Parts: sequence; C-alpha cells; structure tokens
Amino acid sequence: MHHVSFTSHGMAFEPTTPIPLDTVMNLDNYSVEKKSLTDLILSSLHNCQLKNDLQSLKWQIDSFRLRILGSGSIDFYISFDRYTSIIVYLPHIRINQTPMIESYEFNQVEVVTNKSGKFFTDAREFVTLRLTIRMLLLHFMDILNVQKVELEVDRTKYTIDSLRKILQGIEVEMLLVDADLINNKTYLNSLIDAYPKAAKMSIESNINVNAVPDEVLLRYFDELSIRTRHTWSLDQLLFINSKFVFLTFQIPQEKVLNRFIKLWRGGSNPNLSILQIHVNKMNTKWDIETLMAGINYQEYNREQKQCVALDNRLIAFTERQQLLTIAAMNGKTATLQIRNSNLPYSIASFTIFIDNPTYIDKDGVRREYLELGGWKWKRPEKNYVWYDFRN
Repeated sequence: MHHVSFTSHGMAFEPTTPIPLDTVMNLDNYSVEKKSLTDLILSSLHNCQLKNDLQSLKWQIDSFRLRILGSGSIDFYISFDRYTSIIVYLPHIRINQTPMIESYEFNQVEVVTNKSGKFFTDAREFVTLRLTIRMLLLHFMDILNVQKVELEVDRTKYTIDSLRKILQGIEVEMLLVDADLINNKTYLNSLIDAYPKAAKMSIESNINVNAVPDEVLLRYFDELSIRTRHTWSLDQLLFINSKFVFLTFQIPQEKVLNRFIKLWRGGSNPNLSILQIHVNKMNTKWDIETLMAGINYQEYNREQKQCVALDNRLIAFTERQQLLTIAAMNGKTATLQIRNSNLPYSIASFTIFIDNPTYIDKDGVRREYLELGGWKWKRPEKNYVWYDFRN
C-alpha cells in the first residue's frame, strides 16, 4: 500500500443548516486553464508511481466517486480496476470572508502550490487557484476521461438543490448513502428522485436501523447493495424489484428464506437475477433442512460443481459449500450456493443465481457470474492508495 500524505491543518465545520454547495463566495476570481490545473494535480503526485499512468491514461477507470461527507471533507474516490483504488482528498477550503487558510467550507476550493509544483510552508511563495467544487469535478472528469460519477452522501445538511447544481448535466451512475439518510425517508426519497437514471444503489450502516424504506426496495436498480443491521422480514424481501441484490443478515433466517424461495418459484420478484446474503455473525452455519423444507432440489456433486463454477475457490471449499438447483413454475431455474462459517473470521453466505446470469465485461467478453464465483463488482479490500492534496 502506498500512502502519500502532505501535512494537513484545519478543523471540521459542522453547520446547523444545509449549505448551498454551489454558492459563489466573495473571493477573488482566477482564470484557470485546463492545462495548468492538470499539471497542478499531476505535480501533486510527483512522488507517486501512478503519476505517469494517470498522465498517459494507461489505466482503465472503473469508477469515479464524488464523496461529500458529513465529517467536514469532500474528496474523490477513483477506482482503476478491481484491485487498485485511490482517494484524492481536496485541498484547503475557505470560509467566506475568512483569511485563515486552515478553515473549511464546502463550496469553494483553494489549490495551493508554487510554480514548480512543490509544497512549501512559506505562504509568500504560494500561487493560489480558487475553484468551485463543480469546476474541480469537471476538470477531474476531463483529465481522467470519465463520463459518469458515483455520488456518496452521508449527511442531510447538503440540500438536494445544491447537489443538483453541482452535478448538472453529469450522469450519476450510483448513489451511496449511510444510516442518517436511511432514517430520513423524505430526504432519501428526494435524493433518489433527483437522479432517476442512477443504475446502482448502495446503503451501508454500522448502527441499528428500523428498516430500509419500502420505496428503495420497490425501485428498480441494476445493482442494489444494502449492508445494514436490522432483521429482514418476508414482506421486505418480496418488495425487492432490482436485478443484482446484495444484503446482510444479522443471523441466518432459514424460515424466512424458505418461504421466499417457495414464493419465488411461484413467480415473485420477476426482475431478480442474483440475490446474495452475508451473515454478520461469525462462525454460523445454515440449517439446510429448515432452509429447504418442502422444496424439491438437486445437489451438485464435486464433478458437477466444476462444470457450474470455474473458480477454483469454489471447488477448494466443498466441505463448507453446497450447490443446489431448483426449478420454478415459470420455467426458470436457480442455483443456490450455501456457504457455512466454520473457520475463524469467516462468514456464512447464501446466494441465488437465477438462470446463471451473465454480463458483458469491459473487453466485450460475455461472462457468467458463476464462472467468477460471485459478484463482479465486489472489490477486494486491498491495494488502496491515498493521495492527500492538503498542504
């Protein structure tokens, strides 16, 4: 892991009212050419091995995320592939009419460097460029040659109108929210309505929530990920209208899933292609008899598993995994992948692959999900790189 950090100063700014992020502040205006800002960003990475790759655009950008966080920071998360990502922290941000460079505001960005691209502590040598968040976002998108943005918001202090203005004319591919927005149904629904073309939705929370709003479950997404701490009901599972779905359970809920599978065989959840469930509790096992009670199924043996799933990991852990196949009344078939957690720090999982769904990868190759052993968009937690633009 590479971690490049310049010493940062500042304090978190916690306003009590929503901040209009697009507001133009009473500061001097500077004309910034694309080339000068590009050079500025790349010069900030002068000690990073990715500088040349960024400059020549050798890397395939997998996702580009605008992160607007309630902790007082705005930054960009750039993922190049399934294994390497960088987080670019924004530079100093001023409060209106406040000369202190240590202060933060959320709508005016100040990039500080000298002409040689190196950082110094003597403020008299600084050349200052002041940009709005939208201007910097557009420059980043232009430099990295990306057309879509993932929007991550974790507090309701940012107005929907402000977000709309910042991202006006920019396609938002994915929305990411946390528990604060889950418990604020009005704001969450307004956020979803503001970006009706968002194909992906991710909700994540480490605190207990009452329930995920039904409006989210009923909305169609190509990919829906919900990692929350609450008990799922059968009705909530039946409300799911998305295609690829990732959920977390607190404990195995075999009886609920048993009824869900039976209703799916009867025609429920017609858009569902993959449902993957992880159990948060460690060292748990699925009760197969309860899970599959009253359901006719066929179990794959070791040789058949190799035909269904080409990922060696699936073959290597046959003692912890089972593959079952079931048929629905409408002619669809489903493969159930059941994984127990009988090793330290492992988790139990349950996945339904309906008609062995496929997708087209970035090289134009049609691949099956079972061939990859699971979610194509679940990235390993490794090889992250942080770039800190703060002085």
